[in-house]
Amino acid sequence: MVKTNPLSSSQLVRQLAKRGFHQSPSNRMPAAPLRQRAIVSSFLCTPPQSSQGVTFALFKRSQDVSTYRGKWAVCSGSIEPTDRNAKEAARREVMEETQLLAADFSLLAEGEPYSLRDEDIKTEWMIHPFAWQLGEGASSKIVIDHEHTEFVFIKPEELRKFDHVENLELGLGKVLAAIKGQK
Repeated sequence: MVKTNPLSSSQLVRQLAKRGFHQSPSNRMPAAPLRQRAIVSSFLCTPPQSSQGVTFALFKRSQDVSTYRGKWAVCSGSIEPTDRNAKEAARREVMEETQLLAADFSLLAEGEPYSLRDEDIKTEWMIHPFAWQLGEGASSKIVIDHEHTEFVFIKPEELRKFDHVENLELGLGKVLAAIKGQK
């Protein structure tokens, strides 16, 4: 039997480095990669030229959803492989979550997509924000599904009063900029 002397940790690191193994700068294992999710985020708006200006629907997420339970949000969901594009996914999500028909709302603006990392749930979201204009009487036709418990219409400046999903104001800013860019 061959007798060997145990290596100190610094000797072990040097030996491994000689063989091509390198210590990471933080001296930790690399973090697991974040799950990538492409989603749509839809702001259902009253006509911008109405006396109140733009208001939009804000929905309180139920306990039946997997993320952001109890937080306020807009209609949102994944872009599915069967969706032709983000706009089609957004329209589908609005119809699923509100029971509105396609004739009840029309595209008002498409905001610039943006990325958001949520380390707590190990997810990086690619968010495609949309603004949809509700047709006459459509707001009274909204019937929420299991994903939400209630909804309200608010002005953009009122968003800060609500405990909402992270960076919702960023998506709002993107669609408001797109709406203003159309004028």
